[in-house]
Amino acid sequence: MIYGAFFRDILEYPFVDAGNDWLIFALPPAELAVHPADEAGAHELF
Repeated sequence: MIYGAFFRDILEYPFVDAGNDWLIFALPPAELAVHPADEAGAHELF
């Protein structure tokens, strides 16, 4: 969870853990979701 950890730990954006490594971050005025991808070690940003 490299990207999620960056937004969570470094930028300290507030987030909700939706389960299964799906983190949803509150970004003004939008949201950012980090989801695990089908490939090992990869993530998708929405």
